[in-house]
Amino acid sequence: MPHALRGVARHAFETPRRRVPRVGEWMRLLLGAPITCHKQLARVECRVPSAYREQAEENQMSFTLILGNKNYSSWSMRAWLLLRFVEAPFDEILIDLYTANSRSQVRDLGGQTGLVPVLRDGETTIWDTCAIIEYLYEVYPKIWPQSRALRARGRSLCGEVHSSLQFMREAMPVNTRARHRTANVTPEVIRDLERIREIWGTCMAENGGPWLLGDLCALDIMFAPVATRFQTYGVAVIGGARQFYERILEHPLVVEWLSAGRAESSTIEQFELPSSM
Repeated sequence: MPHALRGVARHAFETPRRRVPRVGEWMRLLLGAPITCHKQLARVECRVPSAYREQAEENQMSFTLILGNKNYSSWSMRAWLLLRFVEAPFDEILIDLYTANSRSQVRDLGGQTGLVPVLRDGETTIWDTCAIIEYLYEVYPKIWPQSRALRARGRSLCGEVHSSLQFMREAMPVNTRARHRTANVTPEVIRDLERIREIWGTCMAENGGPWLLGDLCALDIMFAPVATRFQTYGVAVIGGARQFYERILEHPLVVEWLSAGRAESSTIEQFELPSSM
């Protein structure tokens, strides 16, 4: 048992007003696991179930994230923000995207589709952002709300971002350091933008903020690159939707990512749309 926890157990045992079960209560609060405590002679012995010990060990794991240019890669941004949000240790391998060898480089690193991001955890490789979210959730439960209903809502909306919004994505490529860029805004693009604003406004109204499902979670991270698109192309946002839009762009981790994107020297010409200024 760690020295600090032995001190908690000894204090609880030696104080006359406290019963031995209080040790279990303290240990449960500290470790997040049910603890079996019993008195043996002059000490208190506390046992943590093996499943929780294994999870604690897994929390110390170190990951490798294969990602693309930080100025242009929206899916890389999501995976990076997620790992930083849960404070998981990880190394980065950055691949310059849209080059002749970029996909083969990613495949050589374990990403079977040749696309980023790719998360490596020892011998395990995950090459889809939604799969990365759920893989990390098994160890870092703060990724999703405690409410089963809110988790279902969040996963549904993440799936919608993952599988739709193609018209916005094609018309407004991510270019986080750019401003006042001009996009070809078709009726289909307008529908995508309206749907995004509807999601933001509805979630903020139904769940009371400060984030889309109450506390910061994977859903907010999923929409962070979308907010950068709105900023790059000057998309208007009002009401509760604007509260989320401003808050996510001001989050320290998002600010850090955007700063890294500005510092990059590489340019992907097809994502450099004309300026309206």
